[in-house]
Amino acid sequence: MNFSIAFIVSSSFNFFYNKIVTFDAGKARIVRHGLNFLLMLFATYLSNLLIISILVKSQTMDMYMSSAVAIAVNTIFRFLLSKYLVFR
Repeated sequence: MNFSIAFIVSSSFNFFYNKIVTFDAGKARIVRHGLNFLLMLFATYLSNLLIISILVKSQTMDMYMSSAVAIAVNTIFRFLLSKYLVFR
């Protein structure tokens, strides 16, 4: 339960901070940006799971190293999605 609350609070802050400060998307189209942001969260979550499972199942890396790789890849993936799809 605590993780869910923390995730919702951090995602909400992330959305508004990116919308207003990082990408200067203003106050217009908040519903469209919000829905696109939720889709981006889902896509990067699936990407994260996919990267971790591939690296762990192939016995290339342990769980911690594969998580670090997934975080690095998804940081870039989330920025690009945010810039070119979510807050365009």
